[in-house]
Amino acid sequence: AMPDGGRLRVDARCEEPGWLRIDLADSGVGIPKEILERVFDPFFTTKEVGIGTGLGLSVSHGIIEKMGGRITVDSEVGRGTTFSVFLPIWEDESQSSNGTQKVSV
Repeated sequence: AMPDGGRLRVDARCEEPGWLRIDLADSGVGIPKEILERVFDPFFTTKEVGIGTGLGLSVSHGIIEKMGGRITVDSEVGRGTTFSVFLPIWEDESQSSNGTQKVSV
């Protein structure tokens, strides 16, 4: 949330053997700690009724986990928020033995 504009930084790099890390960092208002632990809950929203359903982060979380990855969030009120997506890297694009989608770079 950057109601007055701001900066959005996207950074991707290989991290740890076999993992791609994508950071999405904004210079927005940040997320209070009491809300931070709920941002991936289905239907959780801080918006007024009728403005949003609160499914975006929950759906993103599910897709990333289905691909064998994980997503984390770090935020400080008044300083911004960073979502970090970690995806496994394989040498080919076929499916892995556990049925997750492989990602190659």
